[in-house]
Amino acid sequence: MTAVKICGISKMDELSGIRKGKPDYMGLVFAPSKRQVTPDQAAQLVNRLDASILRVGVFVNKTAAELLEIGKHVSLDIIQLHGDESPDYCSNIKKEGYQVWKSFSIKEPGDLEQTKEYLVDGYLLDASGPLRGGNGVTFPWEWVRDLSVKGKLILAGGLNADNVQEAIETVEPDIVDLSSGVEENGIKSEVKICEVIEKVRSVNK
Repeated sequence: MTAVKICGISKMDELSGIRKGKPDYMGLVFAPSKRQVTPDQAAQLVNRLDASILRVGVFVNKTAAELLEIGKHVSLDIIQLHGDESPDYCSNIKKEGYQVWKSFSIKEPGDLEQTKEYLVDGYLLDASGPLRGGNGVTFPWEWVRDLSVKGKLILAGGLNADNVQEAIETVEPDIVDLSSGVEENGIKSEVKICEVIEKVRSVNK
């Protein structure tokens, strides 16, 4: 069964789609991005979140001390790393009691080999682009068909209500991660969030 993560929630108004659609995970971005939030903003969002929805913090090349301070302040469940974090860095964050997801930028099939260097809870595959995630483009999903990882397989990059069912049928990921694909004019859309979650759950039936 494929779970859903809605990433890049940054405004109180955007929580309406989270409340109604009830994804499995909600992502908060603490890296430079149009969706970036401060720790205080994130804590306010989390305080209005259903406890059943797991909170994912997205970071790029933060020091471990900075990251752990934010994780505690916001009561994060999962740390998602999009930078140049080493396998040892990931292991040290895991020792602090967090689940750790590592993002891998995929431009060609050989890029999937990077996953073998890490022992983490989640392996997030995203299309290569100018940004560290959130580029809104896909990569050829058939590249992933024979990939075996030691944790959850998370598919990101250019997913929306029109292609998410095909993505699930092709890759069979544990989690699909959406951000720009559920936005309208740069703002998370309640209608789009609910539509994509309904489509994912119809595949799971």
